Amino acid sequence: MTKKIIIAIILIIVLVGLGFGGYYMFMRDDNQTAAPINTNTNTNTNGSGGGALPGGGDPTGGLPGGGNGGSNGGTELTGEEMDRADVSNTARFFVGMLGTYSSDAKFQNIIDVKPMMTYKMQNWADDFIKRNISTLEGDKESVTTQVVGVNLDYYSSRSVTAEVKTMKNKVNNSGQKMINENAIVKLVKIGDKWLVDSLNWE
Repeated sequence: MTKKIIIAIILIIVLVGLGFGGYYMFMRDDNQTAAPINTNTNTNTNGSGGGALPGGGDPTGGLPGGGNGGSNGGTELTGEEMDRADVSNTARFFVGMLGTYSSDAKFQNIIDVKPMMTYKMQNWADDFIKRNISTLEGDKESVTTQVVGVNLDYYSSRSVTAEVKTMKNKVNNSGQKMINENAIVKLVKIGDKWLVDSLNWE
């Protein structure tokens, strides 16, 4: 009989424990859980601080004029500054592409940049390829050109002379060597597009 009483007491204790456990799990105060996340962010875009990045970062990424038409005190580029940047980037890209070649590519470097040339420069390109295509058989050479700087020696709204500084890595049958070489590039504006009119390596 004592054994039955002990088992009954243990069962009562287990049931009471389960009861308290269930009550604690389902009936506790929800305010004791973690604080809710605030998903109501400030979407104000009237230039009064809305859209700021955490930590006070600039949401415009430092772009001139900011992200709201310059009302946040940022400076906007003038038309001439934008034009100078455009022509500098055109000269940089053109020289880097034209100066990077391999004899196995069969003047693909020149063909790829022909849309960036004036008719005069395209005629030079066609003639250059025609005169030199036969030399590719025995000439195993590759050159990788990295542009390291662009200076606009002369600028007007319709024509530019740019000095493009490059570093070339030349590999041929004799080995590998690094060369510093400058290109003088003349560009003219046709419509709203800068085109290369001539290029001379120095």
